[in-house]
Amino acid sequence: MARTARDDEVATRSIPAPAPPSAPRAAAPRSHHPRAVFVGALVGVCAVLAGAPASAAANDAGSDVVVHVETANELRAALTSATPGQTIELADGTYVGNFKVTGRAGTASAPVMLRGSAAAVLRTSSGGGNVLHLTDADHWTVLGVTLQHAQKGIMVDSSDHVTIDGVTVHDLDMEGIHFRSSSSYGVVRGSTIHDTGQNRRGMGEGVYVGSANDYSDRSDHVQILDNTIGPRVRGENVDVKEGTTGGRIAGNTFVGDGLTGANYDDSWVDVKGNDYVVEDNVGTATTKSGFQTHQQSPGWGCGTVFRGNHADLNGAAGSGRYAIEVTVHDPVTCPVTVTDDNTVVGGDGLVNPGVPVVPADGTPTPGPTEEPTPDPTDPAEPQPTDTPDPEPEHPEECDDPTLTAWSATTVYVGGDRVLHGGSLWQARWWTRGETPSYTEWGVWQHHALC
Repeated sequence: MARTARDDEVATRSIPAPAPPSAPRAAAPRSHHPRAVFVGALVGVCAVLAGAPASAAANDAGSDVVVHVETANELRAALTSATPGQTIELADGTYVGNFKVTGRAGTASAPVMLRGSAAAVLRTSSGGGNVLHLTDADHWTVLGVTLQHAQKGIMVDSSDHVTIDGVTVHDLDMEGIHFRSSSSYGVVRGSTIHDTGQNRRGMGEGVYVGSANDYSDRSDHVQILDNTIGPRVRGENVDVKEGTTGGRIAGNTFVGDGLTGANYDDSWVDVKGNDYVVEDNVGTATTKSGFQTHQQSPGWGCGTVFRGNHADLNGAAGSGRYAIEVTVHDPVTCPVTVTDDNTVVGGDGLVNPGVPVVPADGTPTPGPTEEPTPDPTDPAEPQPTDTPDPEPEHPEECDDPTLTAWSATTVYVGGDRVLHGGSLWQARWWTRGETPSYTEWGVWQHHALC
């Protein structure tokens, strides 16, 4: 979807497109140091006995602490004073206002969490602005709450490693969740987004990554996983902009019944950045195509891999109705990979003409090979004797006394190591309840056989 301005910004920067990056930015090293949760609470109790506010004492201690809030004013105060390792726990109820977090970053080993049930509802009073705005707030997690009745749901500016998990976002004039101003390594997971873009100007994307025509916005490596986006999302379900790289869009359910045609929105996913993986998504109800790439300037809109997606194009109108529509494809300068495990019903086909479909394993399917006929006059050759491989050495790190077995109820952050299935695994980012397994883009990285 092409656009050059958004109403909530003073002006849209228009920066000439640089050469596309040759390699993604490396993630900052992360480490994990266990903390005793009771230390902060004990300090708070002592402070109360001494006459000081418990919340202030807990913040001064800098320990992992749960701050319980029940009113909008208490929520504002907690967001303003948040410290690494804190959890802000929302009671069920309605919190009215535009809530902001500025400069209150967590760390890789001690993220800040804003947590509540779906019955903890954040909304604005007028329907304007953002419900929740994170600025310079690295390593935050927003978990479980509902955000509604605003211009935008969650805005993430200049904040890396922000995880949005299991939230519900709806009843908005514009997009649901926006990563902007070089906010990298973000995750939107297990969330529901619907009824966006209610002003019907085609700016109601479900998840929006980057900025239009601003190649300095390097909101890279954003992952959009296992969400339900739609119905009545009045814009693309996911729109990733030129200048961004290395993201992953996987396991989502898209419903495109809200597509307006304004600003060229006519697909569930529009990729204008580079080197994205789009896999295992299911889409229904679109006006034209399912998944698209576009090139806003040379060298962008390249490197995307589409695999394992299913597109239902029944009801799409006009010509050029493809599950995957690739605007520019050049095997050398702008490759795009479409594998044969993508499927489609309805429409005009899986992919537009000229774009090859390759085997899902990335290699050509070999043809049958004739067995050679042995020559009976040839002497029999001795058969090689199998030599067993030597037993692998037991890694010393597997004997680390601090290692524990993986638990489905434990929260792990990037750098945490666990034992599971006879192996040592290391978490790449915040996770809970995801079983360690061999997956290229999964949260767990296999480290060693133990």
